Amino acid sequence: MKILQKYKLIFLFLLLFVITTIIVLIFVIRNRNIDFGHNTIAASWGHSLVIQEDGSLWAWGTNWDGELGDGTNEARLTPVMIMENVRHVVSGESGLSMAITNDNTLWGWGSNRAGLIGNDFRNQFTPIQIMENVLDVAISNRHILIITMDGELFGAGENWAGQLGDGTNIDRSEPVHIKSDVRFVSTADGHSVAITNDNTLWAWGINNLGQLGDGTNEARYAPVRIMDNVATVRTGWLRTAAITMDGVLWLWGLNSDAPVQSTLWQLENSANPPFLGNVADIILRPQYTLILTTDGRLLAWGENRFDTLWDTQNHSSEVEIKTDVIAITAGYAHILAITSDGSLWVWGWNEYGQIGDGTTENKNTPVRIMDNVAIPSR
Repeated sequence: MKILQKYKLIFLFLLLFVITTIIVLIFVIRNRNIDFGHNTIAASWGHSLVIQEDGSLWAWGTNWDGELGDGTNEARLTPVMIMENVRHVVSGESGLSMAITNDNTLWGWGSNRAGLIGNDFRNQFTPIQIMENVLDVAISNRHILIITMDGELFGAGENWAGQLGDGTNIDRSEPVHIKSDVRFVSTADGHSVAITNDNTLWAWGINNLGQLGDGTNEARYAPVRIMDNVATVRTGWLRTAAITMDGVLWLWGLNSDAPVQSTLWQLENSANPPFLGNVADIILRPQYTLILTTDGRLLAWGENRFDTLWDTQNHSSEVEIKTDVIAITAGYAHILAITSDGSLWVWGWNEYGQIGDGTTENKNTPVRIMDNVAIPSR
């Protein structure tokens, strides 16, 4: 009898294990395309933001509009802690900063010229709660796009080029629904892109130089389908870049700083054939471009503002500026990179302390600023 009871207990244990495993597998399969990822570094014109492993958010640099969120408008030459329990951070060129906390609440602070964070268009000097149940957010100059945890995409702010994607060019003071089943979004000044859970890329907004990639130069006020099998996408000034699931990079839009006779590609005014099959990420700035490869090499080309971004030269073809890199972002003329040991390196233009090394001296080689930085998932 005792032996029988023993086998019954073993059977029940195994049954419970199997049921639990099946439930977990079902959840993973159903949610395999949902990106609960996060940016742990962000940069804008003259300030920088970083999340540490413990979830604390730190900021430094210019602070005219309260974009640091420390309760003042004083520039900071070294990192100051802003808030805790943060998983995702972004910043816009207008001086607006936003963060998503671990409970999926969206917070905003800084410039409020477009009224995107309430407060009667007054600048906000400390983080204020904007919205709950948020998966992801993207900021441009004067509009934002928000993805909720259930994949619904909303937009608010200026809409002169249809960049919100609601079918109009009417500005919106409150978030309006754009599209369902969305997992990732990126936006520039006048155009926006999103990836749905089936890995399809959609685009809308201004299209005068083919930045939407639909083969035309016609503006689109609602999302149009561009391509399939997309892992991630980035927008820049009049340009777009998509990385497919196999690590291949596609580029289209303005040919402002393309490598001449590069071994990588030459940009066109419409969606290109694929190039370079080992791309992990790309940053599109108006004057320069950064590429992070899957083996951790950081490549750059374009205009070397203030002779600070790599050496003292402009480059029309790619130059390697750092290795062992796992994440990148960039402001107007300064670069942030996380290496595999979790340390943060910053260099470039530093007039307002945006490097964070306690000085206002420009640096054209990477400076180690902080350790124990949270590792982003994309």
